Amino acid sequence: TEYQRAVMLEFGRLVNADLKPGFHLKKPWANVRKFDARLMTADVRPENFYTSEKKRLVVSYYIKWRVKDAETYYKVTGGDEVRAADLLAKPVADGLRNQFGRRTLHDVVSGKRDELMAE
Repeated sequence: TEYQRAVMLEFGRLVNADLKPGFHLKKPWANVRKFDARLMTADVRPENFYTSEKKRLVVSYYIKWRVKDAETYYKVTGGDEVRAADLLAKPVADGLRNQFGRRTLHDVVSGKRDELMAE
């Protein structure tokens, strides 16, 4: 369908990297793996981040993502959404840690919060 991406495998080997929506013929020994291409949300456990003043903050956040390249997604994650969310969580957490580390507690909680969210 329009909201899915798919790859075709023959004997476990990737044959067609990005099947478009529509009608397709499949050989009996071929396997098709479908992935949701809509915007997905990964809810991440709250983490401790420290401000420039060394104040500890417990931050709850989530990650919005979608599959654009079915071939790369399949090769990296095997089509597992949980694995994809785990792979995304580390760089996002590192980015947040850097952003919180540059700001004071007052900047994070009050006026410059919008700037933090934009970055």
